[in-house]
Amino acid sequence: MSASFDFSLNGQNVRVENLSPNTTLLEFLRATGRTGTKEGCAEGDCGACSVAIVERDASGKKTFRAINSCLIPICLLAGREVISVEGVACGTKLHPVQQKMVECHGSQCGYCTPGFIMSLFEGYYRDDLTTAEQLDDQLCGNLCRCTGYRPIRDAALEAFVGRSRGHEALTKNHLETPHVVSYESGGEKFLRPTTLPELFAALTVHP
Repeated sequence: MSASFDFSLNGQNVRVENLSPNTTLLEFLRATGRTGTKEGCAEGDCGACSVAIVERDASGKKTFRAINSCLIPICLLAGREVISVEGVACGTKLHPVQQKMVECHGSQCGYCTPGFIMSLFEGYYRDDLTTAEQLDDQLCGNLCRCTGYRPIRDAALEAFVGRSRGHEALTKNHLETPHVVSYESGGEKFLRPTTLPELFAALTVHP
């Protein structure tokens, strides 16, 4: 059992050690100063805690997927790539979805804005998001209680015009496919087998 593991956050390697396996990604982000990611409901309903992870599509090409950081134990991210709202901008230049949110006045109190940015960030790189109805589906996991959805929707529609498919975050590092993880801290253990034989072996040792 290891007492530490690594993952990539906004293109930088992050080491996690001596942390409860029950710690969520949201708790870790906020405890380490990445407070752009918000806690709204802590139940996966409001989308304020949204971040993006880098995955591979059916063809093996890297792509983004927005997830709720309040629901995922940080141990599940060992060896993976995560983008929080602090990592969306392209250097000192706002990402197109951020720029259009500014121009279209898509933020009022701002609490929900980081989550919307992350959902739009994923949508910006999706090849299968081309209609207004698909955009509504993309945003249905994010709640806004003061701005209203029209300016946010307008920002998305404008940002998606002439969008590109590349992003520097996709090429900052070269982490391998998620591997077996055996992590322990404070008497709590986390196991992540990646095949059925590994799962059955773990069940034998930890019935």
